[in-house]
Formats: sequence, structure tokens, C-alpha cells
Amino acid sequence: MAALNGLIETKQGRWVTLDINVPWRLTGLNKKTMRRGRFSLPIRSVEESTLPIRRIMGQCVIVRAEMMFMTGNIDYHATSWRFREVQEGCVIPVYEWIWCETEGQLTAREISA
Repeated sequence: MAALNGLIETKQGRWVTLDINVPWRLTGLNKKTMRRGRFSLPIRSVEESTLPIRRIMGQCVIVRAEMMFMTGNIDYHATSWRFREVQEGCVIPVYEWIWCETEGQLTAREISA
């Protein structure tokens, strides 16, 4: 079973806690070969919770987040169907998120392994 925890914004603008246990096969993730990635987001953007940031968070299961005061970013380790599969024990690649405002599309591009 996979435990999924997080916050969901309701239509009324309230935030509710999500705590569910689902079988791994329903998450699209596999324990041994997961689609893992690392990325950074500016602290200010996360605090303002802009539409692109909410879309990014909706595409990931965050497994680790670390606030980096020296750079003004939050470094995330996450799993997402948008990342490539990484074997256990391999280096997790770094991604950048690209938001196309005119089309409203979000893509993840690998920038290093």
C-alpha cells in the first residue's frame, strides 16, 4: 500500500487534508523503478501559490522538501509520471518545469542526471 498525504483546495477555497492508503498499482508508481526527479522552486512563488505552482504540485508526490535560505529556493525530491524511470541506487535526475501561459501547458524537462 502507498500512503498519499497532502492538501487539496476545494471549490470554496478551503484547504482540506488528504490521507489515503491505496494499492501501489493504482498510483502508477513501482517500488523498485519509480519515476523520480529533483527540482527547485522559488520560495516566494510557493508562498504565493500561483497557478503554475499548484499545477506542478498536482503532478507530483513530494517525498522530500528542503528550504534553502542561501538560494531562496525550496529543493524538492518527488515522484511523477512526467519523470523518467530511475532504477534503485541510481542518481536521481534534476528537472525544470516549463509553464506555457498562453496554452496553459506544463512540461518537465530533464536538465542533468
